[in-house]
Amino acid sequence: MPTINLNGFLGANQFTSTFNPAQANSWFGHSNISLVVKLPILIGEDRNRMHQQFKMQEIQLGMQVIDKQEQFAQETAIANLKISNLETQAKTLK
Repeated sequence: MPTINLNGFLGANQFTSTFNPAQANSWFGHSNISLVVKLPILIGEDRNRMHQQFKMQEIQLGMQVIDKQEQFAQETAIANLKISNLETQAKTLK
Protein backbone atom coordinates (compact mmCIF):
# COMPACT_ATOMS: atom_id res chain seq x y z
CA MET A 1 0.00 0.00 0.00
CA PRO A 2 1.37 3.42 -0.84
CA THR A 3 1.45 6.03 1.93
CA ILE A 4 0.88 9.75 1.52
CA ASN A 5 2.12 12.29 4.06
CA LEU A 6 2.13 16.06 4.30
CA ASN A 7 5.25 17.48 5.90
CA GLY A 8 5.51 21.14 6.71
CA PHE A 9 7.75 23.69 8.32
CA LEU A 10 6.70 27.16 9.34
CA GLY A 11 9.62 29.33 10.31
CA ALA A 12 10.71 32.89 10.54
CA ASN A 13 13.46 34.91 12.15
CA GLN A 14 13.89 38.54 13.02
CA PHE A 15 17.04 40.16 11.65
CA THR A 16 17.01 43.32 13.72
CA SER A 17 18.92 43.72 16.98
CA THR A 18 15.78 44.42 19.04
CA PHE A 19 12.85 42.05 19.38
CA ASN A 20 9.67 43.61 18.08
CA PRO A 21 7.31 41.18 16.36
CA ALA A 22 5.04 43.96 15.12
CA GLN A 23 7.82 45.88 13.35
CA ALA A 24 7.38 45.80 9.59
CA ASN A 25 10.20 44.61 7.28
CA SER A 26 12.18 43.04 10.12
CA TRP A 27 11.29 39.42 9.42
CA PHE A 28 12.51 36.89 6.95
CA GLY A 29 11.06 33.44 6.76
CA HIS A 30 11.45 30.02 5.30
CA SER A 31 8.34 27.92 5.28
CA ASN A 32 7.40 24.96 3.17
CA ILE A 33 4.85 22.21 2.80
CA SER A 34 5.69 19.02 0.99
CA LEU A 35 3.66 16.07 -0.16
CA VAL A 36 5.49 12.77 0.37
CA VAL A 37 4.32 9.66 -1.43
CA LYS A 38 6.00 6.37 -0.56
CA LEU A 39 5.42 3.43 -2.83
CA PRO A 40 6.99 0.20 -1.57
CA ILE A 41 8.34 -1.21 -4.83
CA LEU A 42 11.02 -3.45 -3.35
CA ILE A 43 8.91 -5.01 -0.60
CA GLY A 44 9.97 -8.53 -1.59
CA GLU A 45 13.64 -7.77 -0.96
CA ASP A 46 12.74 -6.24 2.38
CA ARG A 47 10.84 -9.38 3.36
CA ASN A 48 13.74 -11.58 2.30
CA ARG A 49 16.14 -9.49 4.38
CA MET A 50 13.85 -9.67 7.40
CA HIS A 51 13.47 -13.44 6.87
CA GLN A 52 17.25 -13.83 6.84
CA GLN A 53 17.57 -11.73 10.00
CA PHE A 54 14.97 -13.86 11.77
CA LYS A 55 16.76 -17.04 10.64
CA MET A 56 20.04 -15.71 12.05
CA GLN A 57 18.29 -14.74 15.29
CA GLU A 58 16.77 -18.23 15.48
CA ILE A 59 20.21 -19.80 15.06
CA GLN A 60 21.71 -17.50 17.71
CA LEU A 61 18.93 -18.27 20.19
CA GLY A 62 19.36 -22.00 19.55
CA MET A 63 23.08 -21.69 20.27
CA GLN A 64 22.34 -19.75 23.45
CA VAL A 65 20.00 -22.54 24.59
CA ILE A 66 22.71 -25.15 23.96
CA ASP A 67 25.28 -23.02 25.83
CA LYS A 68 22.95 -22.64 28.81
CA GLN A 69 22.25 -26.39 28.86
CA GLU A 70 25.98 -27.14 28.83
CA GLN A 71 26.59 -24.55 31.55
CA PHE A 72 23.87 -26.06 33.76
CA ALA A 73 25.25 -29.57 33.15
CA GLN A 74 28.71 -28.39 34.17
CA GLU A 75 27.36 -26.67 37.29
CA THR A 76 25.45 -29.84 38.17
CA ALA A 77 28.59 -31.96 37.78
CA ILE A 78 30.57 -29.55 39.98
CA ALA A 79 27.81 -29.59 42.62
CA ASN A 80 27.78 -33.43 42.57
CA LEU A 81 31.55 -33.50 43.04
CA LYS A 82 31.28 -31.10 45.99
CA ILE A 83 28.55 -33.26 47.53
CA SER A 84 30.65 -36.42 47.16
CA ASN A 85 33.66 -34.57 48.66
CA LEU A 86 31.58 -33.48 51.63
CA GLU A 87 30.21 -37.01 52.08
CA THR A 88 33.78 -38.37 52.02
CA GLN A 89 34.90 -35.80 54.56
CA ALA A 90 31.91 -36.65 56.77
CA LYS A 91 32.79 -40.35 56.64
CA THR A 92 36.41 -39.55 57.48
CA LEU A 93 35.38 -37.45 60.48
CA LYS A 94 33.11 -40.23 61.81
